[in-house]
This record gives sequence, structure tokens and C-alpha cells, in this order.
Amino acid sequence: MSKKPPEYCFYCDAALARGRTEFDHYPVPHSAGGKETVAACIVCHDQKDRFNVDSWSVDALSGAISGLISGEPNRWSRLLLAKAKKLQHTRIAEEE
Repeated sequence: MSKKPPEYCFYCDAALARGRTEFDHYPVPHSAGGKETVAACIVCHDQKDRFNVDSWSVDALSGAISGLISGEPNRWSRLLLAKAKKLQHTRIAEEE
């Protein structure tokens, strides 16, 4: 029996188009030995991996903070947490 393909992006909850899905290592980044993945749309995957938080718009940053404070995660808070986890694992690896 084959596994059902994911239907929604882990970060933004958008429906995933066939052939436009990427798999992101989460919660542990691939560089830190992570094996678990979540489905992500290309836009969110790029936002997480290719853009620094300091290039995010004020609306994106306030959305991330709002999602964290309210306890109701949204696209930006999920992306921010994923970026923070990657940074944490990178720093741990550098210290070893």
C-alpha cells in the first residue's frame, strides 16, 4: 500500500500542487542529521532556506511574533521556528 501524498504545506497550509512539493527536514535540519520531513510549497521552502529573517517585511515579522505570542501558529511563526531550529543546530555543531 502506498503512502498518501501530502495535500497541504506544513508552513502556510496551502494546497500542494502535484510536482510543486518539496520536503523540508523538520524539526531537525538535514545538516544536523535530521531524517524527518514535512511537505512544503516551493515558496515557503525558499523563504525558509534562502532568505534571512532580516530581509522579511515588517508584516511578516509581526505575523511571526503574533503567532508565537497567541499560541496559534501561522505561516510566519512556523517559518521563524524552523529557521531558529536550524540556527540552533548549526551553533551546536560549531561548538563541538
